[in-house]
Amino acid sequence: MQHGKKFNKFLDDAIHYGTASACIPACYVKEAAAYVEGKLPICTVIGFPNGYSTTSVKVFLKQKMQLLMEQVKSIWSSILRM
Repeated sequence: MQHGKKFNKFLDDAIHYGTASACIPACYVKEAAAYVEGKLPICTVIGFPNGYSTTSVKVFLKQKMQLLMEQVKSIWSSILRM
């Protein structure tokens, strides 16, 4: 990978120790997958509270999740009244 020996060592160590996968920033998934050549699943976290999103994106997602939860509650209330 272009990110140097330290990042490659992380992936090499994950392969060596047989980890279930290597979790990396989303923008590096394609490169990492090419580097490990199928020897290790690559995963990423999208929208994780401590992840790589800006504060404004996190606030936006929180608002959308709150709206979604209100809709789910409404649907469940309707189902339970049947």
